[in-house]
Amino acid sequence: MDRLLDFYLTTTRAAFKHLRAFPGQAPPGRFADLQDAFAWLDAEQAILITAVAHAAAIQRHTHTTDIANCLVAYLSWQQPYTDWRTIAEHALNAYQALGDRRGEAMAWNDLGYARSDVGCLEAAVDAFEEARDIYRELGDRRGEAEFWHNLGGTQSGFARNEAAIDAYEKARDIYHDLGDLHGVARSWRCLGLAQSGCLEAAVDAFEKARDVYRELGDRRGEAMSWHNLSVVVHEAGRVEEARAAARQARQAYLDAGDPDGAAWVPDWGPAEHQAGIS
Repeated sequence: MDRLLDFYLTTTRAAFKHLRAFPGQAPPGRFADLQDAFAWLDAEQAILITAVAHAAAIQRHTHTTDIANCLVAYLSWQQPYTDWRTIAEHALNAYQALGDRRGEAMAWNDLGYARSDVGCLEAAVDAFEEARDIYRELGDRRGEAEFWHNLGGTQSGFARNEAAIDAYEKARDIYHDLGDLHGVARSWRCLGLAQSGCLEAAVDAFEKARDVYRELGDRRGEAMSWHNLSVVVHEAGRVEEARAAARQARQAYLDAGDPDGAAWVPDWGPAEHQAGIS
């Protein structure tokens, strides 16, 4: 059983590296590219969830937490939130058994995301606040920034836009203080989403996110920002500007190795229906 769990952990880690790699930086090892890693994860998803549950049942705490952590990146793309919640609960229990406070905070964060995406707002906020309290106990400012970002996402998902804007601004400011440009860019993009009812504020936020992602060489982040910008200016009737932004978004998605993302970008031709912000 340990050898089997070792195999799933090693292979899931190899796939995780592709999910976290920047374009043009495919890591060597088990998988040829991102699509190859996704194909394996898609085929093995049910078995991997079972492996986490079994590792938890036989108290292989490190296998439980490590496989779960690698799976979170995949589940956040594929969005099967029931599975996400299940593995987050197993990881939380394992971290508590290990006495690993930082890991426990990570698991509370994951559980908050999973709860929010099945419509449990108050339970999600409770989970995020558990994570925040641990990060403050540890003096972990980056973790606190993640709390504010996660809280913003939850509030935005339930149309509490003012609360979301306040949370994203707090996250952005902490990321800025830490010199974490990826965190800054992500916060700007989410601010744009929360401010979609206010055209100029949304445009400014998406443009700031796009510029930071471009500085970092993160083509997928840049693509999402162009995509969001295209939608919001189209809603304001600026059709040619929307089409130009859509072209930039499609190309950036393709450069990032994400043809599915490119396929979702509208061209705003006469037969197109308006698409929502992704």
